[in-house]
Amino acid sequence: MKTNLVFFDGLHQSKHGTLRGLIAFILLVSLSALWFFITYDWVYKSSIKKLKFSLFSARTIVSFILIYLLVCSALAVQFPSSWDNALVYGLLVGLVVFGVTNLAFIAIIEDYSILTAIVDTVFAMIMCGTISVCVYHISNTAGWYS
Repeated sequence: MKTNLVFFDGLHQSKHGTLRGLIAFILLVSLSALWFFITYDWVYKSSIKKLKFSLFSARTIVSFILIYLLVCSALAVQFPSSWDNALVYGLLVGLVVFGVTNLAFIAIIEDYSILTAIVDTVFAMIMCGTISVCVYHISNTAGWYS
């Protein structure tokens, strides 16, 4: 499978890339928040209960916004030729970004479980794959890949 990446070469591509990124950002924030709040008790609570952080502090919110902007940038630069191409690319982005994050958490947070890391990474893969397909469908319908 082969894919192309577009790094906003010109005003036309920049506008469409920004719109693709905005769609990805909205979906990423919505799906992540929904997932986290629904699964917090059985997936994350035991792994992060001893950490000293506030979910709604300015530092946490700004950090998540920056992380999600980076993930959305990775999803928005793809120029897929089909929905399955978009899906595989999104799955790969989810695996790499969230896999690295979860392995880092395992390394530095003593109570962070392997099961939490696996569940979070698999969900992130599915989420990024789904978002990539949605961005592809909307962009293709709107003619943003031409």
